[in-house]
Amino acid sequence: MQKIFLNIVLFFFLSITSALEAEQAYCAKYEECREARWTDLKKTLFEDIDLKSGEGIIELTTPERAPDAAFVPISFKTHKLKNQDDFITKVHLVIDMNPSPYSGTFKFATNIDQIELATRIRLDAYSKVRVIAETKKGDYFMAANFVRGSGGCAAPPLGDLDNMIATAGKMKIKVKKIYLNDINNTIITTYKLIKEDYKSVYKRYEEIEIEYNKTIPEVAFKLHKTKDKQELKELLQESRDYYNNIKSQFNKEKDKNSLESTALFLFLAQHCFNGVYRENGKGEFNTPYNWECGVPNLKNKLELLKSYSRIFNEMHIEFFNTDCFSFMEEVLEKEDKILLYCDPPYLNLEIGENKYNKEHFGKHQQLELLNYYKRFNNVVFSNHFYELFENFCNENNFKYKKCYRKNIMSSKNETRSEKISEILAYKC
Repeated sequence: MQKIFLNIVLFFFLSITSALEAEQAYCAKYEECREARWTDLKKTLFEDIDLKSGEGIIELTTPERAPDAAFVPISFKTHKLKNQDDFITKVHLVIDMNPSPYSGTFKFATNIDQIELATRIRLDAYSKVRVIAETKKGDYFMAANFVRGSGGCAAPPLGDLDNMIATAGKMKIKVKKIYLNDINNTIITTYKLIKEDYKSVYKRYEEIEIEYNKTIPEVAFKLHKTKDKQELKELLQESRDYYNNIKSQFNKEKDKNSLESTALFLFLAQHCFNGVYRENGKGEFNTPYNWECGVPNLKNKLELLKSYSRIFNEMHIEFFNTDCFSFMEEVLEKEDKILLYCDPPYLNLEIGENKYNKEHFGKHQQLELLNYYKRFNNVVFSNHFYELFENFCNENNFKYKKCYRKNIMSSKNETRSEKISEILAYKC
């Protein structure tokens, strides 16, 4: 699937992963490991500094469970202090189990007697989230909460975007147009219908989810998705059949650009294996059932669709459904002062190309895309890290950064913890 985003390009992706709540006993199994992790982090980050309890000094608010680990809302506030030496000058943010645990520092003027701040974080695994307040006289006070959520560090950002909309007008950036293109007709139709009538989309989607929920035996909710996998499969036969029926309906509807096809797609995206969208040679969606009885929080799903609809409308995003080369020729070249962000299907030289749909995007198309990058003044692109892309950047005045992520989308459990190297490159 070719995906092109430009001007100030916002990367949205429908929530296509489903999560089954882990049992408390499962969490406790790793508590000792998490505590050891913090002990090491504290020694590395704060050495011998005495981190005192933040009670009465700083208060941290987090969700107990993150509906979307790529977009977790947190906030902290300090209590009003009288002594200027006790005023907070810095707040350090640490997320114990993230690949980069030290997430940042907030610096404040020395004459502020009370602070309140809200932000969003990514969460890679169940973790303690900590804020450490540093005072003018050098004391440190810590508040920490345990948040359940995982996979956010390798996922595109999701969730309620109201806060971003509220602050967008304060940015010193003038954006005339935002274009979003994807060759996958289903995704673009979904975005368009959410923009135009999210309530009707949700109403039909809710009906499908409610019927699905009726197929799940009560006892299945008490089982663990890994430890009780075989027993779950036996209990969820009717649920799997329901999923396959919805899949067949969707393949008949998906080219009609209808509300029905969008609602069916949202259901499949919620319950397909590993949240992967995949098509066979006939162009039919063929990702199998995920064998989990997790049912989404429908209230949260409605709020999510509402947020997408709002930002699509308020930021005047225009949607296109064509191949990336036609899109750049016919649309982008007519515009001045473009910022192009391109996130194509990633190149896989070692294991062969991933074929997500019948329109295969292989090495030949990757090379052609690199030539298109040269024609724009402001470009950002991402891909797997290969010498091919590194050489291109060095030869064409692109700056780049090599970064790593876990392979959480792998179908094999043993490879999901492997680090995958990627390149993020830009020219401006």
